[in-house]
Amino acid sequence: MMNVYSIILFIFINILYLISPIYPYEGLPQELTKIKISEHLGRKVPLNAFFINEKNEKVMLSDYFLDGVPVILSMTYFNCPMLCSLVLNGLTETIANLSLKLGKDFQVVTISFDPKDTVKAAKEYKLNYLSKLDMGAKQNKGWHFLVGNNIEINKVSSSIGFDYTYIPETQEFAHGAFIVILTPNGKISQYFYGIKYDSIDVKTAILNATNEKTRSTIEQILMYCFSYDPKKNTYIFQAITLMKISGAIVLISLFLLINLFIKKMRF
Repeated sequence: MMNVYSIILFIFINILYLISPIYPYEGLPQELTKIKISEHLGRKVPLNAFFINEKNEKVMLSDYFLDGVPVILSMTYFNCPMLCSLVLNGLTETIANLSLKLGKDFQVVTISFDPKDTVKAAKEYKLNYLSKLDMGAKQNKGWHFLVGNNIEINKVSSSIGFDYTYIPETQEFAHGAFIVILTPNGKISQYFYGIKYDSIDVKTAILNATNEKTRSTIEQILMYCFSYDPKKNTYIFQAITLMKISGAIVLISLFLLINLFIKKMRF
């Protein structure tokens, strides 16, 4: 019995280590201390924000809520080295697998948070992603790519709780990967994190948003975007994080099994 309790103690100590902060605060990359996504469910996005679309037309965000359907909002920048493309690729795949129709049942608005991005880049991005969808003319009009100045961008980003930061050394932005479902009245209904979005979950979210419902995210898995830095071992850290989380799950499972075994032995 003593050996069993020793095993339990060993597992308990390891669980404490694994669920402790992923790394000490002083080891946190400076870029990550400035970025986060805070869910503002039920808050209305600034429909009076002005942008320029891929046709070089001045538009208001409210222009995309005139049809009375939900809007999927994504925040990106067109010179992003990797993550933004992965987000848009994932969104494209989700749209292609939806039984709901883009342009009819919902709209998609992609806003660049880099004020230096151009209308030309917005147009190229739209052509690129719509070509992957291979849909009809009406549906092709359902995805909009916008650029704007810092003031208008900040209105939208702050309303959805999106914090990001520019890194002068690499001339890139550190930011999270996510999309937001907005109701027909422009209220925040639900967040999806990462680069893959289950089409059934997104369909449910769109239908909920149609009825002005909101839904909180049970688990947030936020992916960060910034260049690999050998001195900070960024990618190594992410691998260690994944292993620690997986290890914690395994050890907790073992603890529960051993506890159940001891109870059975007593009886």
